[in-house]
Amino acid sequence: MRHIQGLEKASIIYPHLSTFIHIGQIQAYIYLIFNVLTFIKKSQIVDNTLQISKLELSS
Repeated sequence: MRHIQGLEKASIIYPHLSTFIHIGQIQAYIYLIFNVLTFIKKSQIVDNTLQISKLELSS
C-alpha cells in the first residue's frame, strides 16, 4: 500500500484527520517563520553591539 492510499483510507475513516494535519502544517510554518524572524532580529542586535564596541575602541 502506497503512502497516499493510506492517507485516503485514513481520511475516510477519520474525516477530520486531514484538517488536523493541515492545521499542524500551518502551525509548523508559523513557528518556522517566527524563529527565522527572531533570529534575524537577534543577529541585528549583535551587529549593532559590535559596531558600538568598534566605535568605542576607535575613539
